[in-house]
Amino acid sequence: MKPTAPLVNTGRAALIEPGGLVAALRAGRPGMAAVDVYESEPLLDRSHPLLTMGNVVCTPHIGYVTRDEYELQFADIFDQIVAFSDGTPTNVVNPEVLDVRNPLLKNLQELHPPVNQSTPFGGSSRQSLETARPASAV
Repeated sequence: MKPTAPLVNTGRAALIEPGGLVAALRAGRPGMAAVDVYESEPLLDRSHPLLTMGNVVCTPHIGYVTRDEYELQFADIFDQIVAFSDGTPTNVVNPEVLDVRNPLLKNLQELHPPVNQSTPFGGSSRQSLETARPASAV
């Protein structure tokens, strides 16, 4: 790679040989990198070379998430949990397992009555996190 080329890896750390990126950056080819995947995750060692190099931008693997996207994901996940709890799971990849788990769903409904789309913060699961959370939790 050219010394002016950036390497961006947001897919899989295993796409690059272990230690290879650090060695290549030290050699100046590529000249810079941006990563959010690491050989060992989570990356907790603050002295890891990638975290100390001035030509590397490191973000956690969720570095792409905006507040709006986070709120949408939270609402979708919550809706799916509520649907499962109510005995009407959605977005099931392998629905054949539901026949096996039917007793579990029945027991779950007996233990926890349907929540009728109410969030733990009160209000609709589609409500904004900012408005749904109590002020003390924001």
